[in-house]
Amino acid sequence: MKNFIVTGANGYIGSRLVKELSGQPVKVYAVVKNENEDIENIYGIDNVQIVYCSMSEYDTLSEKIKCDKIDVFYHLAWEGLCGEGRFDIKIQLENLLFSCKAFKAAEKMCTNKFVFAAAVRGYDAIKLLMEDTEKINIKQLYGVSKLSSHLFLSCLSSNSPTKLCAAIITNVYGPGDVSPWLINTTIKKLLNNENVSFTHGMQLYDYIYIDDAVRGLLKIGSDGICGHDYYLGSCRIMPLYKYLEILKDVIGSDAEFKYGEVPFDGALLTYSEFDINKLYKETGFKTEVSFEEGIRKTVEWIRGSIPAKQDFSLESTSIEGLKIIKPFYMEDRRGYFLKDFEKSVYLEFGIADNDITEYFETGSKKNVIRGMHFQTKNPQAKIIRVISGRIYDVVLDLRKDSRSFGQWQGFYLSEENKKVLYIPKGFAHGYISLRDNTVVSYKVAGKYEPDADSGIIWNDPNIGIDWPVRDNIILSDRDKSFMTFNDFVKKIGSL
Repeated sequence: MKNFIVTGANGYIGSRLVKELSGQPVKVYAVVKNENEDIENIYGIDNVQIVYCSMSEYDTLSEKIKCDKIDVFYHLAWEGLCGEGRFDIKIQLENLLFSCKAFKAAEKMCTNKFVFAAAVRGYDAIKLLMEDTEKINIKQLYGVSKLSSHLFLSCLSSNSPTKLCAAIITNVYGPGDVSPWLINTTIKKLLNNENVSFTHGMQLYDYIYIDDAVRGLLKIGSDGICGHDYYLGSCRIMPLYKYLEILKDVIGSDAEFKYGEVPFDGALLTYSEFDINKLYKETGFKTEVSFEEGIRKTVEWIRGSIPAKQDFSLESTSIEGLKIIKPFYMEDRRGYFLKDFEKSVYLEFGIADNDITEYFETGSKKNVIRGMHFQTKNPQAKIIRVISGRIYDVVLDLRKDSRSFGQWQGFYLSEENKKVLYIPKGFAHGYISLRDNTVVSYKVAGKYEPDADSGIIWNDPNIGIDWPVRDNIILSDRDKSFMTFNDFVKKIGSL
């Protein structure tokens, strides 16, 4: 079995790469910077072990990952990809240092190939230095840091048994991307029939669909020649405005594109700066998704993630009666509006025991576990949502006649995903707070009865709840004293 490491494993490209690798007879070490990160997309995947390690601690990776040999180390992690972080000197300098730390860690683990996610944007500064130094500005800092890291790693690789393969990645797009990049923002504006302002649009671009980008990274890892750099794009090089017009035609929007209203202060790359066909020639890689098809898929995904007015959506779970609900949510320039409960909608979803009688709210520090709670008489149905922060929410089926009696299921709930968990009567419930200042709301059907309040211990080995964090847990004395599931069965039986 081959062994792979992926840093930035919960990112847009990283998570897709981890999933593709996991389908092979391999072991994947998915490196995530800390327990506060959203790992929902990669949690519980076969052949994948999540490793928490901040970029500043990459020199300890060989201690955290007990593996004598890594076949391919994919270094995708990068701070400051969007927003102000792209112009932050400290962040971008640290990215360079941490990339070198990652390479040295790869050496310690006898890694054969180190695949670094370089970027086309790194070549803007070179172009401006050669042609017009007056145009160089703070906006090039991200690209300069990417290019500098590429060069540093090349130097380290030249005298090392671990060899560098840089993937010079162009513009990646597709479903699941929540970044503020051009494709996403333009699609959303067109769907709202808004006019959109751009630069002149004459600069050359190349877009590659997410599935193709991941296939390209896999090809570099499996068939790329050690020491070679590979441009990773679709090789459909054309002016930006042509891509935008295709996008507009696919959506069928009547909105207006206003070219020239946004100043352009970058470099006009010709793409002769790269051997754009090298990956294709040396590995046999081919793209499979055209820009038109990729945009259709992306538009479909974005449409599905923007609910119509007053719409709720329902996700099934593996336990009967337990439901995940996506509430109505909308944003505008003022902020947002969210509605997470409407009795008639819940009834349509088959949720009848939803006569809400009480509302609770808890605030928790990081690593606080509250649970696993239930009432021995007059059990309560609960509707759970995270207002701020993030939790791993767990339910345990205690219903006498349930096919899943004694089984548990966990869900990540966060202020970002806005998911609502509906828990019928007859469950033990608990959660771990994964961030400081996490606020959780409870809407409860039935009255809280202190004399009937009870629980099952959070770490009962007979239940085996796979909590994402098990060290430095904060528990109340009451929660520490809870019974085991076996004691529950002997003393109470079921709910």
